[in-house]
Amino acid sequence: MHIDRAMLLPKRIIVPTDFSSMSEAALDYALGVAKVFGGRVLLLHAFQPPAFDLPAGIIAGTADSTERILRSAEQALASAIELRKERGVSIEPLVTRGAPWRVISELAAGRKDTMIVMATHGRKDLPRALLGSVAEKVVRMANCPVLVVPAKSAEGR
Repeated sequence: MHIDRAMLLPKRIIVPTDFSSMSEAALDYALGVAKVFGGRVLLLHAFQPPAFDLPAGIIAGTADSTERILRSAEQALASAIELRKERGVSIEPLVTRGAPWRVISELAAGRKDTMIVMATHGRKDLPRALLGSVAEKVVRMANCPVLVVPAKSAEGR
C-alpha cells in the first residue's frame, strides 16, 4: 500500500474557538503546526442563536440579538488574528451559525489536506453530561485528523 506523504500534511487547519483561554492555547498550537507544514488556519466561531423558553413555547432570539452576537464574534476573531499577525501564518476568520460540532465536521468533510485543532474544557461527570462535549462529537464525526489540546495545557501557559 502506497501512502502519499503530501496528502498527510495538513495544509488547512480548522481551529474552532469559543474565545476561552483553552481555545487561545489551541490556536497557538495550530499556528505552530501550520508554520512547520506551510499551512493556513481557518479560525472559526460557530454559534447557535439564543432561544428563550416562554410559557407559550420556545422562541428564537431576535434578529437584533443574533446580529450583536455575530458582530461581537467577528471583532473578537479580528483581535485574535491581530495579536498573532507576526507569526507568519495566514489566518482566515469565519463566524457562522449552527451547532458547533456539526459546522466543524462539515467544514472538514471531503478534504484530505485538513486537520482540526481544538480545545477541550476538561469537564467531567455531571457538567459534561449536561453540556455535552463539542470536542468529543467532533472526534467521533470528523473524517480528518483531530488534535485535541487539553485544558491543562492552557492553564500552564
